[in-house]
Amino acid sequence: MEQVPEEKKNALTKTFAIVGFTALIIFIVWFAVQLVGVLPSAFSSLASLADSVYNYDNNQELQVSTNNSVVNAGESFTISWTHMKGVGAYSFSYKCTEGVALDVKNTEGAIVSLNCDTPVALAQSTSLEVLIASEKYRFVDVPYTITFAKDETDESVKSTTKTITVVNASIPATGVVVAPVVTTPQTPTTPVDNTPAPVVKPVVKPTTTTVTKVVYGIPVSNPNGVVNLQTTYFGAGSLSGSTFVPATKIDMDLKGAIRFEVKNIGTKTATNWSYVAHLPSDITYTSPIQKELKPNERAVITLGFDGLTEDGIESVSITVSATGDVSTANNTISVKVEIID
Repeated sequence: MEQVPEEKKNALTKTFAIVGFTALIIFIVWFAVQLVGVLPSAFSSLASLADSVYNYDNNQELQVSTNNSVVNAGESFTISWTHMKGVGAYSFSYKCTEGVALDVKNTEGAIVSLNCDTPVALAQSTSLEVLIASEKYRFVDVPYTITFAKDETDESVKSTTKTITVVNASIPATGVVVAPVVTTPQTPTTPVDNTPAPVVKPVVKPTTTTVTKVVYGIPVSNPNGVVNLQTTYFGAGSLSGSTFVPATKIDMDLKGAIRFEVKNIGTKTATNWSYVAHLPSDITYTSPIQKELKPNERAVITLGFDGLTEDGIESVSITVSATGDVSTANNTISVKVEIID
């Protein structure tokens, strides 16, 4: 057998080694290219998934709704909102609007007055009862905002603003108070032959009905403080049972009604107070001594009456008096109402 020289064997070995090493380098380069093409999409998918999990709660919307979009002045309405995930705090605020004031009922059932453009912290409930008063315009829109702050950090604040429309039916559609109209009583003339005599309505003895709703605030009386009652006119209308129905005119065929508020804006409890109401057709009503009003408490009074004998523009005035009242400038309201037959 022919022997292969040692030098030739070494040359072949080196050749195979170089070819194998070159193939290995080519395979490594190819594998690296394939790996680079696959990894970015995988890392991107994982990052996207993590981001979705992290931001799940942040993408939740704060939905706010009310049981009515339009309410009458002096009436309450309920605001509801969705429960937000995570630990956080809710707050409520409303935009300053001329002639408008808002009160809310807290968890203890007390009515608390709110300052406009000032957020007030809420409990963890998802609803709030609001009492709204509007004394300047017949129609007015009041924006309000519910805010949720997660962990009290700015990065997770959710805020939703809605608008409620308030109607004060006692204010004319033009927004201008009706000027008094002076009428001269006419003396009935003697009927001419064959002319029927005018129908004379029977004289009905006037009667009055009162529906008083005391709304409680946060009563803290200072025995060394002062009593200061403030009277506010809410509107006129009619009384159906114990329900006040606002209207721009008072119908003689219905039981007329006047609604007003007496609030103690002083620092001491008013223990001895009453009011006198001068109503249309020269009807006068003097109230008995009313239930005491602590500081920040108020009584919403609906005074019903019948026995009206004259139509047209009539005057209504209500004067409140209290023992120790330091200011009488805000104790009287005087308005004009229209009576229709």
